[in-house]
Amino acid sequence: MEKELLLPAFDLTDKVAVVTGSSKGLGKWIAMGLAQAGADVLVTYCSSKSDGEDTCEQISALGRKTCLVRVDVSEVDSIEAMVQTAVEELGGLDIMVNNAGISIRKLALEVTPEEYDSVAQVNQKGTYFGCQFAARVMAERGGGEDYQYGFRRCLFGAKRALSFCLCHDQGGFGYAHQGPCSGVGPPRHHR
Repeated sequence: MEKELLLPAFDLTDKVAVVTGSSKGLGKWIAMGLAQAGADVLVTYCSSKSDGEDTCEQISALGRKTCLVRVDVSEVDSIEAMVQTAVEELGGLDIMVNNAGISIRKLALEVTPEEYDSVAQVNQKGTYFGCQFAARVMAERGGGEDYQYGFRRCLFGAKRALSFCLCHDQGGFGYAHQGPCSGVGPPRHHR
């Protein structure tokens, strides 16, 4: 039986995706959408394993391969292990969605340096090194399709006003770029 896609041009059959923070919320729905489009998905959680298991069950029900990994994106070793698990358990990595993030819900004038550092560890450092480890795997495989948030082949976390991006430059992942979020959708190809 042939699957019916809501967006036929967005066929991700046999692609492998990693979505951080995909046990619930926006990350879950991104993971589900990728699975509905045909991708196998590595689901991650930090605090709610049962939510992650539920997401994996729903992805499996769509006929896609999935696995669940606990990841603390503020720790580089955890990020590297996540990417390695995608390669070992799902056969590679084609799509990286850095969705995990935290925020401090208080007035900016009341945020402490320790609170700021914890947000930066997850939202900036975690996203940057998630991109870096994913880009290494994609480059080894001859490149990947970056169905990400952003532009100019950039990869960054959802809900972030500031992003660190690894940009595709003349056939390679050549330089880092820091810039504002420009929207949601597949990357544009610039000359």
